[in-house]
Amino acid sequence: MILSFATSVTKRGFERCTGVKTSTVAAIALLAELLSPWAPRVAAAPASPAPWAKEEVQKSVQSRRRLVVRVYVPLCDNDQIDCGGVKAGDPSDLEHNLYWGAIFGQRRFFSRKSGRFERVPQPGWSAEGPHLERAVFKKRFAGGPWGAEEDVMLYVVLDAFRGGAIDDVVDRFYREAEAGGAILIEDGEETRT
Repeated sequence: MILSFATSVTKRGFERCTGVKTSTVAAIALLAELLSPWAPRVAAAPASPAPWAKEEVQKSVQSRRRLVVRVYVPLCDNDQIDCGGVKAGDPSDLEHNLYWGAIFGQRRFFSRKSGRFERVPQPGWSAEGPHLERAVFKKRFAGGPWGAEEDVMLYVVLDAFRGGAIDDVVDRFYREAEAGGAILIEDGEETRT
């Protein structure tokens, strides 16, 4: 089961009306909220399924002992909005783009040395069209919040897209959120779907 989150849902509308840049902060806040049941606890109470875990997702996590969260990241593009600098708004500069490689960018955030996530190389994946890079991270969590007795492996799949393709990215997100989807993840010797 894949949960999909778009990090930006409009080209200009929300930011122009409010002056608030949303994509990176909103995605990280949403992911942090999603992961909150696994925050370390001083005294562990008996685990019960999280109330926000829909039955079908919960059953899938219980049977497969993994959860995949996919994050669509349309890169910041100076042609659409002011990204704060030439490099920060270059949608083809993955190392410096505001939403990807800059200090609070998605990939860089999960790659921090102090982070608790492990990067999972994807040697069989290759860029195609507006889809520029995929970064996969994993972390093991207690399965209790999902009603599982064993630990659950969380995979966070970050997909970077050219900022100019934001309409296509939002369409992909909606299609996958509505119909579900599958992602091939290479994890060492194993390939998971």
